[in-house]
Amino acid sequence: MNNNIDDLGLRLANVLSMDEVIKMLAEEQYDIEYKGIFRMKKIFNWVLIILQVLFLFTAYGIQMFSMKKMGMMRYVIYINQQWEAKYPIETLRTISIVLLVLLSIIIIILYALIKKDNQIGRKKALPMLLVEVIVTLAFVFFALFFSPENYRSYYFTSLALAIVALIQDIKMIVYLKTSRCS
Repeated sequence: MNNNIDDLGLRLANVLSMDEVIKMLAEEQYDIEYKGIFRMKKIFNWVLIILQVLFLFTAYGIQMFSMKKMGMMRYVIYINQQWEAKYPIETLRTISIVLLVLLSIIIIILYALIKKDNQIGRKKALPMLLVEVIVTLAFVFFALFFSPENYRSYYFTSLALAIVALIQDIKMIVYLKTSRCS
């Protein structure tokens, strides 16, 4: 078997120049690296989707149990009071809204520029962009129209929605960056 490989190597060396052999090997290496990056991007995407779902379920669970269980309600009210005393909540809320909206606008502009140059696959980018905009709008709507008085776990839920929106922004940036480079 080893003789066959050596014979194949000699035949290739006789037919192809050294530059052609190096070029073939480089193309194979690039193909292997590209498949590896694609696989890593897929895994990265799934891990982030799982994190997003976990944050949303956690926010829902805290709200549900704070409405049904007296101990959880007391704990949520206590944490709300602690956070209001310790942190400038209104300032943090305004900064987070502005930051996420600006990030969404930048991503939309980046998507438009990349799409204009026809450097992006349309199959996955547009749905990801729509999800990113919807999640950001959901956070902005929730942060502006609800309060701790009418939604007991307001701070937990708004934090979870902000993290989900930020994760979606990161996924979109990574997707646009890798689709532009490939």
